[in-house]
Amino acid sequence: MRYKIVIVTILGMLSALASGQQAPAQRIRVSQGVLEGSILVKVDPQYPQEAKDNRVQGDVVLRILIDKQGNVIKAKPMSGPPSLTGAAVDAMMQWKFKPYLLNGEPVQVESVFTIRFRL
Repeated sequence: MRYKIVIVTILGMLSALASGQQAPAQRIRVSQGVLEGSILVKVDPQYPQEAKDNRVQGDVVLRILIDKQGNVIKAKPMSGPPSLTGAAVDAMMQWKFKPYLLNGEPVQVESVFTIRFRL
């Protein structure tokens, strides 16, 4: 079954190339642990004052998309205290990573990152 999917994908890419179209952008999933070694710029989130006043703590889990140049182009909260998710997204959108290479070519990367908020 897995081979059928691979063959169909390859045939689709070859068909696109033969017709002069570009192949679809390749995106791979990479763990947070792997990506942590390629962080160039890490911006800490600003703890929202209201969350501080209410002593809200917790982890915000974000699904992120990194472009071929290493920029975070999308960050979507998956879980976490609602009063902290905006700060986590704002900070993550400023992060910068080394471009992730696959066979020597930069590719888009999808990952899940956890931002911790502690008082």
